[in-house]
Amino acid sequence: MVGMADTNKPITYVVLSYFPLLAGRAGETVDLETGEIEALQAVMKDLPGGGAKCCLWVKGEDGLRPVLVFKDADAVHDHMVTWAENDPTKWFRLTVLQKDGKYLIGLAPDIGKSIERFKIARQLKTGFPVPEDSQFNILFQPLHFVSGSDNMFELIKNELSDEVSIGFMDASLLNVDDPESMDPNRIRWVGPFPRASEGLMDDYYGSIIDGAEEPTERPILFDGDGKSVP
Repeated sequence: MVGMADTNKPITYVVLSYFPLLAGRAGETVDLETGEIEALQAVMKDLPGGGAKCCLWVKGEDGLRPVLVFKDADAVHDHMVTWAENDPTKWFRLTVLQKDGKYLIGLAPDIGKSIERFKIARQLKTGFPVPEDSQFNILFQPLHFVSGSDNMFELIKNELSDEVSIGFMDASLLNVDDPESMDPNRIRWVGPFPRASEGLMDDYYGSIIDGAEEPTERPILFDGDGKSVP
């Protein structure tokens, strides 16, 4: 996590919370006047955008589980787990949202925990607590998938439990023309996550749905034996 502060009072910290594959030292600050922010922005431009290529639905004993298909999914998974101190369910919030015939699955960092971690790390680094009147702007990139208008969510949404595990799969492992060739043992699971209450992130995620392009891959549902369901 990286923070940056100006010299005005009260201090405003811009805290970088979770971004896929972005590594930093907690409690560090960036000087706005030395060009460090431009270097940081250049690094961030080369990071994954957080959007999954497609979503698979896998039926299990605990209900339906979405599997998000990413490029470099193993690296994204491992970085997320490390960033979350080996406990993603404490550091991320799951949202499942429908809008205009589409659905979104989103994993976003817990903003309050990001701020608290920055405060602790900053005090350990400087020896002084972050001033109580400090203000915080939070930057983050959620992991998410937005469906197209042609989707099966209305048919399956009632099979989602209140707590949902999320799978990660590398895009190179999926052949959409032969989905049953997928090896389920290559799915990396995290969770289960409680589904967030409606309204907490709806406006933000709604804007992501509005700006999403129609995916080219058709929706795929797998039964408990790993067979695709037409």
